[in-house]
Formats: sequence, C-alpha cells, structure tokens
Amino acid sequence: MLDSIKAPFPDCVKTLCDNIKLDLSFKDFHKWAEENNVPVIVLSSGMVPIVRALLVHLVGPEANDIEIVANDVQDRPGKTKDQERGWEIKFHDDRCECSAKDTQTQHPTDFLLEVTSATINR
Repeated sequence: MLDSIKAPFPDCVKTLCDNIKLDLSFKDFHKWAEENNVPVIVLSSGMVPIVRALLVHLVGPEANDIEIVANDVQDRPGKTKDQERGWEIKFHDDRCECSAKDTQTQHPTDFLLEVTSATINR
C-alpha cells in the first residue's frame, strides 16, 4: 500500500499536518500533565516523524518533549527521503519469531502497554 505513495516524505508530512485534525482536548490534557508532572507517552503503529509533526502542529514546540514509541522512516536503498519513492517504514520491532501458540516464549513488547485509568479533577 505504501508503494503507491510517490511523494517525498517531507511532502507527505506537510499534507498530513494540513489535513489531519487531532482531538483538541489533547492540548489541555498535555498542559495538565506537564503541570502535574505526569509523563505522556504516545504508543502508535504510525511513524515517529509523522506523529511528532502532528503533535507539534497541535500542541506547539513543547510537544517535542513527548515520548513516542512507534515505527520510524528510513531512506530506501540508493535514495533519500526527499526524493520521490525515497522512503520506507523502519519497523520498531520486527524481531518477534514467536507464534500465538507458543505460550512459553514472550516478547518484551508483550508487556509494553499497561492501561490504567485515573480521574483528573480540575
């Protein structure tokens, strides 16, 4: 599917920032988290440079401090990200060789996400 995208990577990022709107309450949440020393970590199946650009676009430069765990982008062999078809996804972790049936082998990322809930009183 990504092979159908011909545009250089910077053009893709600009197009996405111009057309994707994030939840506006995230900016307030991020401000609250900073004021209360609560770390914000974004876990995404997307690509770090795109997620970062979208966050900075919505929140501002302070979003550069948000930790993002996601895939990355790399140059294709013989090209650069600034060229047409010059980039590809570099997966965060494609090392797992375990199957769903293998209950004895667990990959470190199996425990990456622990969901907790908290009530934020303002």
